[in-house]
Amino acid sequence: MRGTYVLLAHVPYDLVLSVGELGNRSFKAGYYAYVGSALGGLEKRV
Repeated sequence: MRGTYVLLAHVPYDLVLSVGELGNRSFKAGYYAYVGSALGGLEKRV
């Protein structure tokens, strides 16, 4: 499946995550959305 996708994530409480080369990042409780393209196919992106 080619096109655009939206990844929704619910963070139930404040937390700190290690995000690769970005290092530690703080996330407040709530909902987050990431929009990306999957021109090579969604199966390769997930």
